[in-house]
Amino acid sequence: MLFEAAEIVLGYFGFNRTLYGDTTRKNNRKWWYELVQERITDMEIERIVQDR
Repeated sequence: MLFEAAEIVLGYFGFNRTLYGDTTRKNNRKWWYELVQERITDMEIERIVQDR
């Protein structure tokens, strides 16, 4: 549980468990992981729109 919490916190800074070779959880994502990914995508879209 501690590692999952660390993943959430570090996820806001761009760290991702798949970057370090853990691909075993690709099919077993939790709902909060999906929310974090959605937030990151939204932030990237906003950054692109602001750059135009």
